[in-house]
Amino acid sequence: MNLTGEIPSSIGNLAMLQTLALGGNRLRGTIPTSLGDLKNLYFLELQGNKLEGLNLSNNQLSGMVSERIVSSLDGLIELDMSINSFNGYFPAAVGKLMNLIFLDISGNKFSGEVPPELGKCSMLAFLKVQANFFEGKIPSSLGSLVAAEYLDLSGNNLSGEIPSELQNLRNLQILNISFNQLEGPVPTKGIFSNLTEFYFQGNEKLCGGIPQLNLPRCSSIDKNKNEKRHKLSTLIIIVVTVSIFFGFLLVSILTWVVCRKVSKRNDARAISLLDGGQYLRLSYKQLWDTTNGFSAANIIGAGSFGSVYSGALGDKPIAVKVMNLEKHGAIKSFKAECKALSKIRHRNLLQILSCCSSLDFKRNDFMALVYELMPNGSLESWLHGSRILKLGQRLDIAIDIASALEYLHHDCEPQIVHCDLKPNNVLLDEDMVAHVGDFGLARILRGATSSSNLSQEQSMSSLGIKGTVGYVPPEYGMGGNVSIEGDMYSFGILLLEMITGRRPTDDIFKDNISLHSLCKYKTSSSNIFHIMDSHLLAELNIENDRYGTNPEDASVKKVQDCCAAITEVGVACSVDSPNERMDIREALKVLHNTRIKFLERRVGVHRQYAHPLLDEERPLSDNA
Repeated sequence: MNLTGEIPSSIGNLAMLQTLALGGNRLRGTIPTSLGDLKNLYFLELQGNKLEGLNLSNNQLSGMVSERIVSSLDGLIELDMSINSFNGYFPAAVGKLMNLIFLDISGNKFSGEVPPELGKCSMLAFLKVQANFFEGKIPSSLGSLVAAEYLDLSGNNLSGEIPSELQNLRNLQILNISFNQLEGPVPTKGIFSNLTEFYFQGNEKLCGGIPQLNLPRCSSIDKNKNEKRHKLSTLIIIVVTVSIFFGFLLVSILTWVVCRKVSKRNDARAISLLDGGQYLRLSYKQLWDTTNGFSAANIIGAGSFGSVYSGALGDKPIAVKVMNLEKHGAIKSFKAECKALSKIRHRNLLQILSCCSSLDFKRNDFMALVYELMPNGSLESWLHGSRILKLGQRLDIAIDIASALEYLHHDCEPQIVHCDLKPNNVLLDEDMVAHVGDFGLARILRGATSSSNLSQEQSMSSLGIKGTVGYVPPEYGMGGNVSIEGDMYSFGILLLEMITGRRPTDDIFKDNISLHSLCKYKTSSSNIFHIMDSHLLAELNIENDRYGTNPEDASVKKVQDCCAAITEVGVACSVDSPNERMDIREALKVLHNTRIKFLERRVGVHRQYAHPLLDEERPLSDNA
């Protein structure tokens, strides 16, 4: 549409109006206060009796925004007023929008302070107020936005110090405060330690922060005190250095003596571990050497029963999982993992290379498992770290995980239940192929073809299984048996986490609201962007900018449909009742069909908009 002129005030007389979409026009003037009278208005989702979405972006609207309008929209989930000419104070009534997830008022002429009341919007994940005339300090109340993923305050006249409370926002992935007049020390934790996702340019009076920011030091309050501390520190360093030297010399001599005695015990030739094959059992000394003495610098992960170190055997990079034998259940976990891994072979399962069960240099028991190193780390580090997964990659990873589960549940004899499926236990190789690992809690279903025939030996109460909070199915907490349906619940939660970017244990999930319930009513293509991860939303915006907004021929619908399909599978797998959960074979079939449609639409869009400068991606793959 190409509407011009003002929004008529008589629109408030349309008492039964349910849908209103005014974005992408050339409207002028002010928003009539009568909009607040439309109590039956719906937008984007026909549910309840409150407006859930209002998009007035990219028009030429002006004037002040009425407190009355904002306060009447208490059911609002999305509010987009960007790229207009609104002015004056932004209403403090925004603090009443307790369901608000997305707020974009960028590109206007708003002035005054950023409303501190925004801190009351506990569900707010995306806040975009850039390119306005806001002044004063950044409200410390923004540190209460526990669900915040994207905060953009750039291009205003904000001053004062950066609130230290912002460093406690665990879900925050993007913070842009550039081109303001901020001053003082930069916090050092949370988002402020991320060089690629924290933007601060154009604030000349900032200081401190982590060294990599290359900001000037903040001025000292008491130089004399610092000089005294420096002298005392120098003296301590000299004393400690001398002590360490002689201590190291003594330890080296003792280690050499003990090592000669213990090495004979550790030099076992080989063990029969996997399907009767002979696999070299590495000695404690060999693992000590390859991990630089189990140095903290070599730690690449930590789990319930031990730490994982990187190393190399010749030219082959390896990961060494050292069991913490002081932890109750660690030995049982070691044996369970060896037992499970001895029975499986699949491209999407992490393969064991070797193991070590011996004594360390102090003659204490030592147990470790050795795997091929996965250079791209865990799925957890991609979903909640600084790296970005494109939608096509997420879909491929979901299919990889589903393929592994299909093998464990249906093609492996006997069946194996993983019992601890979560992003941290999904590892990515150099080609971004997913491998399911960590079988420390796995259970073998002896002679069972379904959860109903589970043998008494393999039944497991809530006291016997630990798993990970948020991914453990509800029936396990009520004493239910371990089952393949339990794995399906974990898989469903993992899929929802891949689309939303939210852990099932995020602070916003309380009062009967869970990751499953958040996604349950948002599975349609038109509603899915309400819950999408910020990086997926950015990908959708890129597709929109590149190919246009027509839903019939643009790549935008491709992204929406794909996300919706994955979410539907996640919801179907994570229902409370085990008997109603989708089977892994059905889930895998849906995911494969989704990928085919995703690629077909991608090829069609590329052909339609083919251009040598725009077509930067290969048309048949998102793995690049």
